[in-house]
Amino acid sequence: NTPTVTLNTTSAPVPLNKTSTAIKIASQLSGDSVSRWTCSNKSILAINATTGRVKGKKVGSCKIAVTMKSGAKASCRVKVQKGTIKTTALSVSKTKVTLRLSGTKTYTIKPVLTPVTSQQSVTYSSSSKSIASVSSSGKITAKKAGKVTITVKSGSVSKKITVTVKN
Repeated sequence: NTPTVTLNTTSAPVPLNKTSTAIKIASQLSGDSVSRWTCSNKSILAINATTGRVKGKKVGSCKIAVTMKSGAKASCRVKVQKGTIKTTALSVSKTKVTLRLSGTKTYTIKPVLTPVTSQQSVTYSSSSKSIASVSSSGKITAKKAGKVTITVKSGSVSKKITVTVKN
């Protein structure tokens, strides 16, 4: 078995003069661990060799890479830019959820933002809080039988989730 590692993105913008821990290892061989994180141009981007935390130092592009103790490697193109990193896309694993008052009463939305380094926050809203409420962390809680739409929003991008609550 050849050891493998993948990151959660292959390219991402990083804000100038700000730190980000959004670029992460998405999958790795069981028992493997990080040997080191590196950057192709330290004048553009600072990187913590242990944690992979990055900080944009000047506008420009470079490549970061992670090397695992097994020898597996993965990399990501990084573009350091001025201004807020805006959400360009948002995805959710389910757009239809069924909750039961006498069973599974809650479901937590785990939205994935593109780029992963987006600085725009995620907000949640319910079209009917009496049927199902949603917390600021995305946890939907069934209140009474019915249908409700939960909206997940980041910047100008949003997704709707239809929630059916049954007895």
